[in-house]
Amino acid sequence: MAHKPKETEDIDAQLAALDKMSLNVLRELWRHYFKSAAPSHYQRAALARRIGYQMQVAAYGGLSKTVRLTLKRLSQNTQLKSPDRYVVPSGTRITKAWRGREIIVMVEGERQFCFEGKQYKSLSAIASELVGCRQSGTKFFGLNKKRYIL
Repeated sequence: MAHKPKETEDIDAQLAALDKMSLNVLRELWRHYFKSAAPSHYQRAALARRIGYQMQVAAYGGLSKTVRLTLKRLSQNTQLKSPDRYVVPSGTRITKAWRGREIIVMVEGERQFCFEGKQYKSLSAIASELVGCRQSGTKFFGLNKKRYIL
């Protein structure tokens, strides 16, 4: 088995330590790496992930200039569209038992969902509202990608 260089072992230990750090310590580290206060809405896990990435950038370097320019160009291309992850036929009734209640969502068209009389553009918006934080709609409602693509 190849031996890891010392600096790799150090960064591995630092990354592992992030999971055990308090929110206050993570906020201090955020200020160190980002030179600003941590966003107040970020949960502990999100702070740790972003800080971990910045630690690795500091240790190994970030994305190459070519990759950064390519990503910037792609982000500015308004013609690009994310592929649909799921297509559920209009009229489909999606149900889920959750926290002692039955959740019923009606599919009314492409990117049109109705839940409790309110219109939504995605299942993720409904799931996020129910859970109280960002949530994948397909995972929350148990939709299998292969099963629902037409």
